[in-house]
Amino acid sequence: MKTIICATLLLLAFSYGEALKCNLCISSPFQPCTPSVQNCRYYVKGCGNVLFLSGPLASSSMRSCMDMATCRNYQNMPNTVAICCSTDLCN
Repeated sequence: MKTIICATLLLLAFSYGEALKCNLCISSPFQPCTPSVQNCRYYVKGCGNVLFLSGPLASSSMRSCMDMATCRNYQNMPNTVAICCSTDLCN
């Protein structure tokens, strides 16, 4: 039993150490932000960088951990530029 608990704790520690890191920066229109680093949850395998070109969010941007499917949805939105990637700090 002790061995199973130790193995589980070791696996959890190793999984946390392997988390993807993405830049985190969410700006308002015409208001730049100060980026920081975000440790993604274990199930999030991508980073996204989204720029809104028109509408109520025009000139605002978002960089964060992002599911790849969500990022691809942003790529298909009109007046939006999205870059999706899957390595540390790629956004």
